[in-house]
Amino acid sequence: MRNSHLRFGVLGTLEARAGDQVVPVSSARHRAVLASLLLHANREVPLQTLVRHAWGERPPDGVVPALRVYVMRLRRSLGEPGLIRTTSSGYLIEVDNDELDLLRFRGLAERAKAARTAGELDRAAELLDRALAEWRGPALANVPSESLHQVEVPLLLEDRLRAAAERVDVNLQRNRHHEVIGELRRLTKEYPLREQFWAQLMLALYRSNRRDDALAAYREVCRRLADEVGIDPGIELRSVYRAIVGDGPRLADPAPPAVPCQLPPVVASFAGREAEARRIRELLEPAPDRISVPIVTVCGPPGVGKTALATRVAHELRAGYPDGQLAVDLRGHAAKPPLSTTAVLTGFLRTLGVPAGEIPEDQDELVAAYRAALAGRRLLVMLDNAADTAQVRPLLPGGPGCAVVVTSRDELRGLTVLNGACPVRLDVLPPGEAAGLLSAALGDDPAFPPESIGELADLCGRLPLALRIAAGNLVGKSRSDLEAYAAELRTGNRVRVLSSGDDDAATVQTAFDHSYRSLSPAAKRVFRLLGLLPAVDFGVAAVAATTDWTPLRAGRALEQLAGASLVQRRQHDRYRVRGLLADYAALLPEPGGEDSSRDQQRLFEWYFRAADRAIGLLHPDIPRAVPAHPISDETPVPEIADHVAARAWLETERATLVAVALRWAGCTSREARFWQFTERLCVYLGMNQCRVELEAVSEAARTAAREATDGDGEVVAAYAVGWMQWNQGDRHGGLVHLNHALRNGATGEQLSRRGTRRAEPAAVPSMGTCGR
Repeated sequence: MRNSHLRFGVLGTLEARAGDQVVPVSSARHRAVLASLLLHANREVPLQTLVRHAWGERPPDGVVPALRVYVMRLRRSLGEPGLIRTTSSGYLIEVDNDELDLLRFRGLAERAKAARTAGELDRAAELLDRALAEWRGPALANVPSESLHQVEVPLLLEDRLRAAAERVDVNLQRNRHHEVIGELRRLTKEYPLREQFWAQLMLALYRSNRRDDALAAYREVCRRLADEVGIDPGIELRSVYRAIVGDGPRLADPAPPAVPCQLPPVVASFAGREAEARRIRELLEPAPDRISVPIVTVCGPPGVGKTALATRVAHELRAGYPDGQLAVDLRGHAAKPPLSTTAVLTGFLRTLGVPAGEIPEDQDELVAAYRAALAGRRLLVMLDNAADTAQVRPLLPGGPGCAVVVTSRDELRGLTVLNGACPVRLDVLPPGEAAGLLSAALGDDPAFPPESIGELADLCGRLPLALRIAAGNLVGKSRSDLEAYAAELRTGNRVRVLSSGDDDAATVQTAFDHSYRSLSPAAKRVFRLLGLLPAVDFGVAAVAATTDWTPLRAGRALEQLAGASLVQRRQHDRYRVRGLLADYAALLPEPGGEDSSRDQQRLFEWYFRAADRAIGLLHPDIPRAVPAHPISDETPVPEIADHVAARAWLETERATLVAVALRWAGCTSREARFWQFTERLCVYLGMNQCRVELEAVSEAARTAAREATDGDGEVVAAYAVGWMQWNQGDRHGGLVHLNHALRNGATGEQLSRRGTRRAEPAAVPSMGTCGR
C-alpha cells in the first residue's frame, strides 16, 4: 500500500485532511465519487456504480466521459494523482487501514470481538470505545447521493449499532449494569423498534434492583411494536421477560457467551484437494465489509471425501470465527432417518447457551431464536450430509458475521439460485493424489512399491472412501497380500470386495445404497439401465425409447440421477455412469414388477434399428452377409435424414454401439437381430478405420459364433474377421473372409426359408473404398 499524507473520514461528514488542514471537496458529485471509492477502499468500483452514486438511477447520456473528468479533477484537488488508480472497468482508491476512519472502526471492532472471546473483557470494552469514537455523526452527512443513502449508509449504521450492542454486552459481563442504563435509554429512544436494546435495558435495570422499571420497559416496547408495526415482541425479549418475572438466576449472574467447537476431527491421512480447499477458504474467509452470509456447498458422489474436505477447511478457518463453530450430521443419506429442523435447532440453541426452558417448540420460533442467538456473533456453521435444500435453508444464519459450509450428494441448486450459495463439486481424485492418499493411509510402507500403489488406486476407482477401505484391509500386510488383493479387485465386482469386515458402515456398497434408496422409482429404473453399458454415454432419446417414456420424463429422471451425483453429465444432454458406480449398478437386483430384461432388449433393439438406418445411409452399396429380417415398429428410431446426420449420429454413438455389441454378444438370448446388428456395425467400423473397436467386436462375434445354433454366427464372425484383417493391412486375407461370408450368408435352406435373394460375390470389389 502506498504511503499517503492524506486522512479520510466517512463516519460523519465526508472529509479529507492533510495533517491539520482540511482538503476541500466542494462539488457534490466529487463528494459522491470520493465517498463511493472510500466505502470500497482498496477494491475496484465499476464505472456503473460510480455513475449511479453520483448521478442517480437515470443518468444522462454521455455520462462516462464526464465521470472521467470528475475523477481527474478529484485527483488534482487531493494533490496525489496516484491515489486513485484506473482499473480495467472502473477506479480504485488505495488507503492504509489507519488512513480511513471506516477501516479503523472495523479493525478495532474485530480486535474487540477477539478479546471478548479470549475473556479479556476490559480490553474488549476499551477497543469498542475507540471504535465507536470514530463516528462523528450520521455517515456521509454532507454527500447528497440518494443511492448511497439508500444502500450504503444503512449498512454502515447497522455496523455502528452492532458495535454499540456489543459494547453494552461486554459492560454487562463486567457488571457495569448501572453505567449502561443511560446509554440504553438513549438508544431505545433513538431506535425504538430495535428489540436487542430493549432486552439489554431490561437486563441492566433488573441487575440494578429495578425490577419494576424493567417490566415497565417491556410493556413500553410491546406497545410500540403493536402500534407502529403491528407485531408481538420476539423470542429474545420474551425470554428476558419470562426470566425477570421468574427471577431467573441466569439474569443475576452474567456469564461469558458460549464458544462451541463441534467440528469433527480432521482425517489423519488427508491428501490432495488443494485447489478445492483453496477455493472454499477464499469463499468463507471473514471480510469486514461483507453484507450477506457466505454459503459454500460441497457436493459430489458417495465416498468422494466431501466431509473430510469441509472439516479440514473449517478447522483452518477457526481463528476467523472466534465465537465458535457449530456442526451437525443431517443424516441426509444414512441408515437412520434425516434429522428434523426442530431437532437440529434445539441442539444448536442448547450449545449456544440458551436454557432448555427458554427454547420454543414451534419451528418458526426456533428459527427466529437461532438467528437471534447468532446475531452479532462470528460463527462458522457446518451442515454435513444434507438431504436437500429444504433441510438446509432454515439453518442458515441471518447476519453477515457467520458463514456456512454444506456437504451433500445432491447439488442443492435451490441454495445456489435463491441463497447465493457457491457450489464446489468434487470428483474422484487425480491419479497422483489418489496414490498419495493411499500411501499416506498405509503409512508409506516400503513393502508397497509406487507402481503397485498406483495400480491399486486405479482399481479402487480413485474414490477416497474405497482407497481408505483398501488401506485398512492392507495395513501391516506384505507385498504378496497387496498383489492378491489387487487380483481380487481385477477379477471380481470391486464394490463387493471393497468392504471392511468389522464395520458394516465402512463399505462402498453401503455408501451407494443410501443414495440409491432415496431415488424415485423412475430414476432407479434408469440407473439400472445405464448400468447395462457402463463407461459409455447415453442420450435422452435412447432412455426414452427404452423405457417407452416421453423425452421430458426421461430427461427428468436422468437429471435426478445427475443431481444426486450418481451419473455424470456429458455434453449435448448425454449422461454416463462410470467407475465403481457402474460396478454397483451391475449388482442391483431386478425389483418386483419391473422387467429389466425387457428394458435391456428394447435398448438393444433401439440401437440396432438406429444404427441400421444410419449405416445404410452412409454405405448403401455394401451387400449384407446376413439377410435382413422384418423389424417391428414398437421401438421408435431417431430421425436420421441424410448422410450428414447419419455420420454425426454414428460418431456420437460409436462407443455406445460397440458396448451394445459386446453386451449383446454375452447374452444367452441372442437372436437373428444380434447378427444383423454386428454385421452392420462391422461395416461402419471397417469403412472408417476404427481398428480398436473393430477388433473388440470381431473377437466378441467369434466367441458368440462358437455358441451359436445357426449359420448366421459363423457368417458374421467371418465378416468381422475379414474387416479386421483388411484394416490391419492384410487385404488378401480380408477379402477371402469377406467373400466367404457373402457366399455363405444366405444359401440353400436359409434362402428358401427366409425368402431372400442371394448376395453376389461380384459386390465385394466395392469394398475397395475402404479407408478412404
